[in-house]
Amino acid sequence: MKFRNRGIFFVLWVIFLFLVGCQADTNEVEPQNSSLGAVKEWFESKNHHLEVLPFTEKINWESAVVSNIEGEQIIEVPLVLKENIRTNVVDDASYRNYMSLLFIGDKTGINREYTIVYTTKDTDFDQKRESFDLYKLNPEYSGYITFQNADNKIVYSGEYEKGQQVRLHNYSDTNTASRFECAYYVTVGPITTCSSWRWVPDEVPNPGVPGFPGGPLYVPPYKDLDPCAHATDMSTLSLNPTYQSAKNRILNADPNIEHSITLTHSASGAYYEEQMVNGTRYNVEAKVTGIGDFAVMHNHPDNTPPSSGDVYAILQMYFKNNLIRTNYIFTGGETYAIVLINPNQAKAFVANYPADVRPGYSPEFPEPIFDQIDLGKTRGLGSSNEGRSTAMSHILEKYNAGITIMKEKNGKFTPLKASEYIDEEGVTRYRFAAPPCN
Repeated sequence: MKFRNRGIFFVLWVIFLFLVGCQADTNEVEPQNSSLGAVKEWFESKNHHLEVLPFTEKINWESAVVSNIEGEQIIEVPLVLKENIRTNVVDDASYRNYMSLLFIGDKTGINREYTIVYTTKDTDFDQKRESFDLYKLNPEYSGYITFQNADNKIVYSGEYEKGQQVRLHNYSDTNTASRFECAYYVTVGPITTCSSWRWVPDEVPNPGVPGFPGGPLYVPPYKDLDPCAHATDMSTLSLNPTYQSAKNRILNADPNIEHSITLTHSASGAYYEEQMVNGTRYNVEAKVTGIGDFAVMHNHPDNTPPSSGDVYAILQMYFKNNLIRTNYIFTGGETYAIVLINPNQAKAFVANYPADVRPGYSPEFPEPIFDQIDLGKTRGLGSSNEGRSTAMSHILEKYNAGITIMKEKNGKFTPLKASEYIDEEGVTRYRFAAPPCN
């Protein structure tokens, strides 16, 4: 982590695929002169290279907090930074930085140390620090918490709302073809370079801090193979102010391009809407890598129905974050949703019927699937958005794709259903069927 004193600037990126922090019960004890004295003696005997130290006015040993967590002793020591020092954990000058040293050890002594960065707009944070430490997160704390290890590598950075982690910060998934990621970016003037590359494992552990209080991962109550239960959850969500706010933001934005907002959920049960992403007339990126992200919503500027690209996208989003199950589409004054009901069936469907991808075009169903959906439109269901969506949903169900299409009607989401019949001329035709849910 680089610091700047008016003229020094740095860029940090944090790479994680998965992190779960568990709130631990703490057994706090008053800092003992003997334990603090031993830590201070150990610290002063070492030749440390922590980047924060040259920018530190004072190590506030008298305000240290000692905790016993999971059999280890943890000492957090606040730092007083020199004037005009800040990091760019976020590129927003309205945030202020407060830092601590964290020492972890056992009966044999200290075995690891970290720098903690609290990044918040709370101007009273200094006054609150007497009753605030990593294991007593103020329930009103909002901002970021970042860990840097003794090798000056960022090992964790998370965004917090009301004292709960709501998502990882600066998680990068831009290079899906290679599992080598840039762990540390440096910017000097107009030039940005990567100074450290590392292999990213499938599951990244917590930063090595016992009982790390990031908050448990929110796991929505998904019910595989039960679209009606999922429809009920979606209907309840549609009444939530966060859902309504995100929907209104998209519909009130530029109607000539697509916009995307991701919905996320904290462990405390609160919903949040992430920053809106602006795309082109026919495409928009979906950000789905946050730890609590569970649904994405976007608009169709030309009032077109849910597309084959939307169907393939839900599985792509699921591969990035297996909490993602719903892709909402706002079009022509109506709300539809592509819903991943059974991921294993969806994977098999995509393997058997991979998308037909051509440069400059959205992914399209291969001919066998495309032709049958087209027949559904022309032989009974019609070319309205609901008719075309129902035809698509029917064929997806027929091929056990594990994906269904729903529509919001009178405040409730219901799966779109169709049935087939043979007319007097022996031609297979289609008609709307009653939804399966009461």
